Amino acid sequence: MNKIFIILLLILISILSIGCGKTSDISESAKGTVETIFDFYSPELDRNCTVTIYLPPNYAQSELSYPVIYMFDGQNLFDAETATYHKEWQIDELIDSLYAQQKTNGFIVVGVDSLKNRTAEYNLYTQNPMMQGNGKALETGNFYSNTLKPYIDEQYRTLPEREHTGIIGSSYGAIAATCTCISHPDTYGFIGLYSYYDNQNPQKMRAYFTQNITADTFGDTPIYFFAGTSDFAKNTTEIAFESAKSNDLTRINYEIGDGMHGTFSEESSSDGFVKIETAFDNSTRYINSACFESALISNSFGKNVVYFNNAIIKDNNAFISVENSFGQTIIYIPKEWRVDVTRECCFGNIKVVGNCTTDVTAPFVKIKAEVAFGDIEIIYV
Repeated sequence: MNKIFIILLLILISILSIGCGKTSDISESAKGTVETIFDFYSPELDRNCTVTIYLPPNYAQSELSYPVIYMFDGQNLFDAETATYHKEWQIDELIDSLYAQQKTNGFIVVGVDSLKNRTAEYNLYTQNPMMQGNGKALETGNFYSNTLKPYIDEQYRTLPEREHTGIIGSSYGAIAATCTCISHPDTYGFIGLYSYYDNQNPQKMRAYFTQNITADTFGDTPIYFFAGTSDFAKNTTEIAFESAKSNDLTRINYEIGDGMHGTFSEESSSDGFVKIETAFDNSTRYINSACFESALISNSFGKNVVYFNNAIIKDNNAFISVENSFGQTIIYIPKEWRVDVTRECCFGNIKVVGNCTTDVTAPFVKIKAEVAFGDIEIIYV
């Protein structure tokens, strides 16, 4: 399975196993609800914040209490219209899919929109090494822990204990998550640091990280690091991971996946080979190869649609590999092709719509479909 976002999968598995009993009376069409508070006042930041809360599909009908994940850059989590570059993380669709498959009773996700001056809001230090830390990362962490979390625990049915509470940040959000858990080590039971980017006075920030992310304080805390192979924050993420490792933390993990920092959508082809990689994006591709032999299609946190209608198979034999994590991939296959599909699912669904030919003289395609926390749909047209 493509590891592009396997680290997120590990975080979700760890929290899904907590406080969740057997599901019942589940409708595949059930959807969670997203509530937004546009004027949530933060005394720590002295401003109104936009807070978005995802509640699982069964929240209103049950009396269950739920684990909670707190995330930075809330504008990117649930809605493409508010997301940076309109690249939504589709967190709500992911949890809805898990619920429909009876993999979880659900959990709550809370995100807070970042400021336009996100650099100051999420960092502890500035780029000027002569200045003391004048970023707002500590104030932001205090807001999450001292004002926002008590409100969420009071207004919603949560499991408020440390072991049921996680915090995740990406890029500068990972810096904010680090500062938050250091200031409030008794609040967060697992931490996700993705594309950890400490370019704002890295010398001071790395010293702060090394001095505080220690085995004495975080020895029992899972900390997950992730970066992309072409991620400009890959090196800084590795440095943070090695620092945690040198401090004898044992519940840490670092994964590298294909991709760049933030969002990307890339397609490449050479002769009969087609490669399509999509992350945090929605894309539609049309394959027009006159000598199609093989395709590698991978998708994470997005929707990927690929049409093979106009492809002509070379030597009557071709291979298609589809890898999908935390998203949806749809491929359209000519019904005149003879197709064999092998499936590998981890908290996901692979659906075949329609029928292909059984004519043994027809062009043959082997499709290998692998999915984790998402959906693959193969449609014959």
